[in-house]
Amino acid sequence: MLRVAVLLLAAKGVWVIATVHDSVLIECDTRDVAKVEAIAVDCMREASRIALWDRLEVRTEVTHVDHPYHYQDEKGRAYWTRLAGLLQLPLDDDGG
Repeated sequence: MLRVAVLLLAAKGVWVIATVHDSVLIECDTRDVAKVEAIAVDCMREASRIALWDRLEVRTEVTHVDHPYHYQDEKGRAYWTRLAGLLQLPLDDDGG
């Protein structure tokens, strides 16, 4: 399913920089965020329909992260907070 999603995204000109478990990391110009997010959601939904023979559409969520911050899940927050402190890197407003 993820491979199909990446192919669909590439066909639409979306720059996928990585896949992580069941998601994709996408980079785009800040002026294009809303458009690219909508394309990504459509492609992920279409990929699920293709992979599941049009019997089911998997729910898709978007998490938006602006530069210079980065995506992280709750499990990685403590590690990143410590590392960012050591490297004197900026943290998100919520500490991550």
